[in-house]
Amino acid sequence: MRFIDRYSNHFLDSCAIIGKILEFDEQHRCATIYYKKQYIRHTSNRVEKEIKGRFNGLRGELLSFFNWISIKSFYGMATDENIRRFLSKYRLHDWNRNYSSLNRFFSQYMAELKSYLLDKKDSTLDNLKQVVINAISKALTILYNMKQGINQPKINCHMTPNDYTAHYSHEFSGVQKVVRYEKDVLVLLDSYYVKNQIINNDVGFITTDFGDILSKKTEIEKELPGIYIFDMKNPK
Repeated sequence: MRFIDRYSNHFLDSCAIIGKILEFDEQHRCATIYYKKQYIRHTSNRVEKEIKGRFNGLRGELLSFFNWISIKSFYGMATDENIRRFLSKYRLHDWNRNYSSLNRFFSQYMAELKSYLLDKKDSTLDNLKQVVINAISKALTILYNMKQGINQPKINCHMTPNDYTAHYSHEFSGVQKVVRYEKDVLVLLDSYYVKNQIINNDVGFITTDFGDILSKKTEIEKELPGIYIFDMKNPK
């Protein structure tokens, strides 16, 4: 069995960073444990851009949700079970990259949502909106501080090619046959680029994305020699 500690250099997928910096993300607890250990952490400008895009989407989805329930009447929605059933209709499916954050938010603030649906006090909804705005603002500040190494675990954010038609086209083609989303393919190639062009050593690729990356780790590692994929939730 191989262990994550064999690799001092780690490349972080977006979910491994969001779990650390967004307090109501489902991966926050396991991320807190992972970041207590000392590794040389890397990511790419592409990953940083993805994180910011996901935060904009998450903020928009939640604020739209709050506005929607503010103009609806929900009779007979007094029980937790009915509220959960109602919220499940609004939650997006697993393919949505913000699903885990939405799921954790709804679970964490179920009492406040229940209170609002019962009494429709504007102050309750305003407080929830502010929770979202503050959490995302704080997360972006933490991300900046991590890049700078200010009171946070340092992450080295590297510029990588926009595409891999000129660099590693063979590897890109191989990974593309295994991984369904091109965004994931490009991030995986970013880790390979950083390994070869900057680190010159094997790299642990840290993620929690089971469906698209962890479940295909054997095939991906064959296509990208020197990249070793680990689940941040169970890093063995």
